[in-house]
Amino acid sequence: MCDRFGLVLELVSQALGQDDRNEYEKAYVNYLKSLDAIAASLLKDYESHGIPETPVPVNNAKKVISVARQCLDRVEKIIGTSLNQFYAEQERCNETYSCPSSTVELETPCMPELPGGAGLPSVAFVAPRILSRQPHQQPHSDTSSDAALLSNPMFTSRTCGTLGKTKATRRVLSPMEQMEQENTAVCRRYHALIQRTVDPMAKQNLRLELQRRLMDNLMAGRKKQAEYLRDLQEQEKKIAEMAARKLQGSGECITPEEKRQQELFARILQYENNREWPPALQDMLEPHPKNSKVARHIVMHILGDSKHPLSQWLAKERVALQREIVMALDSRSRMVTAPKEFSSGGIQRSVACAHVESVLRTALLLLGLTLEPLKDPAAQEVCYSVLEDHFTWPLWPHLLAFVRLENLSGEQRVATTMSQLASASAEEMHVSPSLQESPALSEAVGMLRTVPRLGPSHKLRVLVHVTRLVCTEPIASEDDHHKKLMGADDLIPALSYILVQSKIPQLYSEYLALEQVLDSRYMLGEEGYCLASVLMAFKYLESLP
Repeated sequence: MCDRFGLVLELVSQALGQDDRNEYEKAYVNYLKSLDAIAASLLKDYESHGIPETPVPVNNAKKVISVARQCLDRVEKIIGTSLNQFYAEQERCNETYSCPSSTVELETPCMPELPGGAGLPSVAFVAPRILSRQPHQQPHSDTSSDAALLSNPMFTSRTCGTLGKTKATRRVLSPMEQMEQENTAVCRRYHALIQRTVDPMAKQNLRLELQRRLMDNLMAGRKKQAEYLRDLQEQEKKIAEMAARKLQGSGECITPEEKRQQELFARILQYENNREWPPALQDMLEPHPKNSKVARHIVMHILGDSKHPLSQWLAKERVALQREIVMALDSRSRMVTAPKEFSSGGIQRSVACAHVESVLRTALLLLGLTLEPLKDPAAQEVCYSVLEDHFTWPLWPHLLAFVRLENLSGEQRVATTMSQLASASAEEMHVSPSLQESPALSEAVGMLRTVPRLGPSHKLRVLVHVTRLVCTEPIASEDDHHKKLMGADDLIPALSYILVQSKIPQLYSEYLALEQVLDSRYMLGEEGYCLASVLMAFKYLESLP
C-alpha cells in the first residue's frame, strides 16, 4: 500500500504543479491517472485483505480516499471552468444578445421613398431577448443548483507562484482532533506490542492499559475542547466589536444595511484570522501600493476563493438578483407587444440597478478595510473593474433585457431613423465642415460597433474615446499646430451621424442601462458629459419624423 500510495502522491504532485502553472489539460490528465491509481490500489487491498477493519488499514484507506476526493473536486472545477468560459465567450461574441429568430426587418411603408422609386438601405431592428427559464423548469425553485451559487468561473481560484504556496496552509486542529490523532498513534503502538507478546496474561494487561490510556486522552481532550470553544467565542466577540468600530463610526444607531456589513466584515476577519494567506497578500501589496497589477492580482484571488466570505456573499447576491430579474421578465414577457402597459418596469429596473450599485459599494468598502493599501483611489479603480467583471458583467444580459423591454418603442423609432438617414452624408446631417472628411468619423463608427460585446465600464471608455476623437479637430489652427477643440453645439450632430452609421439601434438601451448601473463617480466629469451627450444624440434621432 505504501509503495502504491507513493506513486499516487507523485502523480498528484505533478498535477498540482501543472495546475499552478495554468496547464489545465495536463493537470486534468494527471488527476484522472491519480484517481485510477487510487481505485486500483484500494481494489488490490480488498482482494488481499477484504474490507479494512483495524485502525491502521482504515486510516490508510481514509488518506487515499481524501486525496481522491480532492482530485475529483479539481477535475470538476477544470471541466466547469472550461464549459463556462466557452459560454461566456459565446455570449461576448453575440453582439446583440438576442435570438436569431427575433430579428425583424422594418417595414418599408414606415420609410419614405426616394424620388425615382429608389429604396433606402434598411437597418435591422433586433427585438430584446427574454431571458427566462425553459418551460420544463420548475418556476423559481429554491432548490437551485449549487453550481449557480459558486463564484464566477472566470475568477475560479488559480493558485500560482508565491501566493498559491502561502494559501495552501495547514489547518489548525482542534483539541478533539488532536486527541483522535494521538489515540490512533497509541492504538498503533499497543497493537504492535500485543502482536509481539506471547503471554496471554501480558496481552490482556496491554489491552487494559490501552483502554485506560484512550479514556484518559478522551477526558483531557474534552476539557481542552471546552476551553478552546470558550476562547473561540471570546475571539469572535472581539472580532465583532472590531468590525463594529471600523464600520459604525461614532453613531449609536445603525441601519440594517450597516448591520449586514458589520456581520460580513466580522466573518471576513474571522476567516483571515484562521488562515495565513491574507498577511502574505498584505506583504505582497505593501511594497507596491500603487501597482495596479498587484492590486488586480490580489483582488482576483480573493474573489476566486470560493470559501472566502466576500466571494460567497457576492455569488449569492448575484444569483438572487438574477433570479429576481428573470421573475420580472417572465411576468412581463407578454407585454413586449404592448409596451404602454409596461409601466412598473422602470420602478423594478431602478430597484435592481440600485441593488447592483449597493453591492459594489459594499464590496469596495470591505476590500479597503481588509487590506489598507486598497483604499488608495487608484487601487479602488482596479477593485471596481475586477468587481464589475465578477459581479455586474454576468448580470448584464438580464439588466439589458429589462431596459430594452422598457425602451422598445424608442429603439424602434431610432432604427427607423437610422434606415432613413443611412445614405445621408455628414454635410446633410450638419456635421462640422472641418470634420466631414476626417478619418476620425469612420474610426469612431468602428469603435462603437464593438460596444455590445464589452463590459459596462469598457462601454463607457469607448464612448469617451469616441467623443475625444470627435471633439479634437484634425485641422491645425493658423498660428500653431495645436488642435482646436469642437464646441458642444457641433458635438451632437457629429455623434448623431456616427450613431446612424453604426446601424446598431440597441446602443440606445445599452447606454440607458449604463446610466443606471454605473457608480456615481463615473457620472461626474468627462464620463458623465460623454454619456449625457450620446443620450442626447439618441433623443434627437428618436424625435426625427
